[in-house]
Amino acid sequence: MDDNNEQPIVWHGSNQTPGDCLILNDADTVAVAVQNLKQGQQVNGVTLSAAVPNGHKFALVDINEGDDVIKYAQPIGVASTNIRAGEHIHTHNLEFRETTCQYEFSKAANEQVVQGTDKQGTDNQSTDNQSTDNQSTDNKSIDTFDGFMRPNGTVGTRNYVAVISSVNCSATAAYQIAAGFDDEALAEFPHVDGVTVFAHGTGC
Repeated sequence: MDDNNEQPIVWHGSNQTPGDCLILNDADTVAVAVQNLKQGQQVNGVTLSAAVPNGHKFALVDINEGDDVIKYAQPIGVASTNIRAGEHIHTHNLEFRETTCQYEFSKAANEQVVQGTDKQGTDNQSTDNQSTDNQSTDNKSIDTFDGFMRPNGTVGTRNYVAVISSVNCSATAAYQIAAGFDDEALAEFPHVDGVTVFAHGTGC
């Protein structure tokens, strides 16, 4: 996401405290209920056409069949049918479809400088010269991370594979994936130190 489009989380309710719903970004077409909401209730300018359980989504605007459903300013799925503002959004009207994405990794990354120590304990510094054109080399604008020098002059960190669940529904699967990499399995990957899980239980 473009840094210029990033928005802080905004609670929609009285006195700037959690109210009826949470809208994560101004570009979102859905809101998240922060308490059980009733059919016919007016929330953020729309009338709910069905009850919406705490933690579930409802449409802020009309969404046509085949259109992306937007949350966190990102598509989280596709409307499987026409969805009207105020409708509960869940598996009955939201689905996944094949998409074509254009990924741009580290598009505006600063020149990288890694500081660490060699085997003799001598401080060393290695610079990644593949910096963006016209990128400032002023130390104040250079990104760094805590790494170590390898004998061949390159740098490294501890190599852990992170299994991340983006929703609570996939937390169990994430733990099962990580559990499959015991010491015997990891022996086939000498440059991997371990597999760890980052899961959460705060809903979908």
